[in-house]
Amino acid sequence: MQKIVVLFLALLFAVSVSAQIKPFKLGFKVAPSISWMNANDRDYENEGAKGGFLWGLVTEITLTKNYFVSTGLNYNYFNGSMSYAFQDQSHFIGTGKLDRDYKMQYLEVPLAIKLRTNDFGDFRFFGQVGLTTAFRLKARSDDKVTDAAGATVDALTYDKNNISSETTFLKESMLVGAGVEYLIDKSLAIIIGVNYNGGITNMLKGKNSVTGSTISASPSFFELSLSVVF
Repeated sequence: MQKIVVLFLALLFAVSVSAQIKPFKLGFKVAPSISWMNANDRDYENEGAKGGFLWGLVTEITLTKNYFVSTGLNYNYFNGSMSYAFQDQSHFIGTGKLDRDYKMQYLEVPLAIKLRTNDFGDFRFFGQVGLTTAFRLKARSDDKVTDAAGATVDALTYDKNNISSETTFLKESMLVGAGVEYLIDKSLAIIIGVNYNGGITNMLKGKNSVTGSTISASPSFFELSLSVVF
């Protein structure tokens, strides 16, 4: 009888604790980003970082008090830049260099395990790790071609409104992040986080017109995320 009473009390305690934990949270986020492209071939050069922007939905599924599955849906404006050898015999003789600014738009689905601390007053800290799957929606570029002497080839300096055929539809990235939550009340929190999204798959297709090598680069970015979660 004593064991039954203890078991019953333990069950009541577990139900009471779980009732205080919200099983599902939903919110929205905005995030400026710094993005770049990692060239996977020595014939290609990264031409520096570019500014970008993300916005979307945030979803948290509670596993325990301080463990969550974090996911959502992001619209990502990704920008990057590379240069590489280029040839177009119809406009100039010899080999030139193509400087290309990539302007991509992706629909992203992040999936991460989030670990959170206990409360420190109105604040809680967290870390997360996971993967992000992204689907390319739009792809365009700004191109500038220079000849071997470094002079701009005007006929080959242009904006390409669509380079989707030169980019992959699907890309995968590693996601690592950390941040802080500020509790406004039991059902509302502001979350500030820094996330690193490191590309692990190739985002480009095709072969180089000079070397014949496969064009290969992976996209990466840091984001400063501001979320409101209910």
